[in-house]
Amino acid sequence: MKNYKALLFDLDNTLLDFSASESIALTSLYTNHFTCKTGHSFNKFRNEYHAINKRFWQQVEAEEIKPNDVNLLRFIKLLKRYNLSTDVKQIADSYENEMAHAASWYEGVEHAVIQLQKNYKLGILTNGVTHVQKIKFKNASLHGLFETLIISGEVKLAKPNKKIFDIALNDLGHEAKDVLMIGDSLQSDFQGAINAGLDFCWVSNKKGNFSRFKKSPEYIVQSVKELPELLETTVLA
Repeated sequence: MKNYKALLFDLDNTLLDFSASESIALTSLYTNHFTCKTGHSFNKFRNEYHAINKRFWQQVEAEEIKPNDVNLLRFIKLLKRYNLSTDVKQIADSYENEMAHAASWYEGVEHAVIQLQKNYKLGILTNGVTHVQKIKFKNASLHGLFETLIISGEVKLAKPNKKIFDIALNDLGHEAKDVLMIGDSLQSDFQGAINAGLDFCWVSNKKGNFSRFKKSPEYIVQSVKELPELLETTVLA
């Protein structure tokens, strides 16, 4: 069994409850800018946003656009969809600010990370808009726990590109064989781990179909809070 020296984490929907903060920001956006102008329910608005947002992040992962371009592009398209002429930068800034400041840990995960820090070097590798991720990093007091924060928007690369993993490994000072990647996304986190030669722990309560990948994840957990016991058991075995 592997005795890892460092752990590399995804941020959103792995350590922090991105879905909850996104819901807060979208509700505020809909209430303040869309509810009286679209005639559509919040659920329809949210589904439209998710579809648009997903397509742009897929383009980021395919290296067709830059991560920091997503925030304006998705709202340009959303406003066009509803035939609205609202200032797109105002919309984007409002959404980003609300979402960044609403970010919070999943229950029990901060405590688990504190435990893991005693035995491993810890880093974060996240696909996201630079200043939004930095606000989250600061507000959740992550700076005292993680030795490195690699943001796709800042380095102009995105998971699953091997090069962004190489940057993280260099910052951690360890080879790929000594590092475990932990994340919720099969497309960006798992595929990226495969590209970079890292073992992978999938954080999910869903059943995974790994047929399109070269292998299955080494570990599957429902929450990062399971990791301290899992890794201790792995080492002892």
